[in-house]
Order: sequence, then structure tokens, then C-alpha cells
Amino acid sequence: MRNYIGVGVGIVIGAAATLVGQQLLTRSDSSPTSTRPEPSSLDSRRQDQQLTVAKERIAELEGRLADASPLPGSGASATTEPTPAPESGEAAKARSFIEMMMSFGDDDAMRKIDLEVERLSELLGLSENQQAVVLEALLGRFNEKKTAGVKLMTGQASIADLIASDEHNFVKLDAAIRPVLDEAQLESYQAEQLAREQRRIETKTEEELGKLASVTELSSEQQDAAWEVLAEINAAEPPGEVPEGTTVDDFVALLDGAIDNRVRGLEPILNPDQLQIYHGQTEAFRNQILTLISHATGSDVAPAETLK
Repeated sequence: MRNYIGVGVGIVIGAAATLVGQQLLTRSDSSPTSTRPEPSSLDSRRQDQQLTVAKERIAELEGRLADASPLPGSGASATTEPTPAPESGEAAKARSFIEMMMSFGDDDAMRKIDLEVERLSELLGLSENQQAVVLEALLGRFNEKKTAGVKLMTGQASIADLIASDEHNFVKLDAAIRPVLDEAQLESYQAEQLAREQRRIETKTEEELGKLASVTELSSEQQDAAWEVLAEINAAEPPGEVPEGTTVDDFVALLDGAIDNRVRGLEPILNPDQLQIYHGQTEAFRNQILTLISHATGSDVAPAETLK
């Protein structure tokens, strides 16, 4: 089966951590602020698009709250309908959680989106109309990741949501931007994509090698050889989209395949004791992932199953 979702070791846990950080980090980021000239029609489009995204998000979240507990003031007037009962503990928690999700991170995220539009505009020489497309695509990606984050943390996620939450997944963004670029711009953007993918491979490889080195001592020769193996595996697992009908079982099968590829790749490099330790580490990792998938999707996934 083609590895269409890039199931590298750490993808799901990394995605969950990214989502939590995205929503809960304070606005103390020291990144440079955007310095734009006087408002243009692009700024107006940006504000309109942001407002649309915000309205859709608020409507969705209010709908979820309505399902959990009636909202005061909704439906008939107070003269014809009794005052709703106080919120239950669970509904109150849901309200508090959603309010927090809406209040943290958005301003910082919008500022970073502005900066990214400016960066790509300078890099590619984008027209105002092209900037508007890039802005819309970035806002769409942010909104999709945010929606997926809520679903992950409330047990309502699908496999598509798990994949959408991956911080390294730019498939939809690239698909939205490429058609509006001319030949020269497309060449520059493809170079940007290649550099971004190289960073992903290096980041994931360093993470995996670091985890392995944390449980067993590796010689410099072993580290170099393991890096090469893991980099090749990660390069073969690019992020992607989920075909319709993909199930949790399909996802778990790909996870098992990804782990097995790593065990087989490292087997000639590690000594028997190190390999046994690595087997234990991958089993613990697999159980963590299955527990996370079970919580995120509400599926009954058994972590006890042993890999071959």
C-alpha cells in the first residue's frame, strides 16, 4: 500500500503537541512584527476573510455548546419558556475550554500569516491578486488545523483530521498556491518546497536518532549509519492527503509498517542488546500512538497487539 500519509515515527504525537502549543502559547513571541504600508485592497480582503473564518468558527463552536447544554437566551423568549437550567459541570468545562481556544494564539497566528504572505511576496514577486490567494490558503490551513485540534482533543477526530493536524503537511496549501504562479514563480516556489521538505526530513531524523541515543549508547559510526537509514526512511514518508474510506485499521497498519521499516533498517547497525532495547522503545511508542488515536477518534484500538 502506498504510504500516502507519511506515517513517520512521531507524526501523531508531534501533531498533537503542535496543536496544543498552537492554541495555548501566550503572545510573548519575539518574532519581528509586520510593517505594512498604508492599507490596500489586500488588507481589506484579509480582514473580510478573517471575519468570515471567525464567524464560521464561532457558529461551529456555539453549535457544539448548544448540543451540550441550551444557551441562555436561545429559542423562545423568557416569557414563554422557562429559564434553562444551570450548565452541567461538563458543559461548563466545554464552554471554558472553547473560550480559551478562541482567545489564545489567534492574534499571534494572524501576525505570522501576515509575515508569511510578505515573505512569499518578496521571494516570488507576487501581485496583489496572487497575495490574496496565498493569504486565503494560509488562513484556510490555520482554520483546518484549529478545527482538527478541537476534534482531536474532544474524541471526534477522523483519520483525515489526524493528518490535517500534522505541522509538516503543506499539501493543500501548495495545491492552492501553485496554479496562480507563472513559470518563473513556480520554479522558485518548487525550490522553496524542496528546502522545506529537506528541513522536515532532517528534523524528524534528528528526533528519532536522539530518542534512540537516549536509551542506548551509540558509537559515532553507529550514529552516522543510523542517521542515513532514518533519513532515507523519512524521505520516503512525505506528508499527504487521506483517500476516502481510510479507516483507523488502515492507519494502524501503516504505523506498524513504518515501525517495522525502522527496525529492519537499524538491525544491521545495532548489536543484539541495543536492538532489544530499540524493540522495547518502539513497542512503547506504538502503544502511546494507539492510545492517542483511541482518544482522538473515539475508536477501540487495542495497544496490546504485538508487532511481528
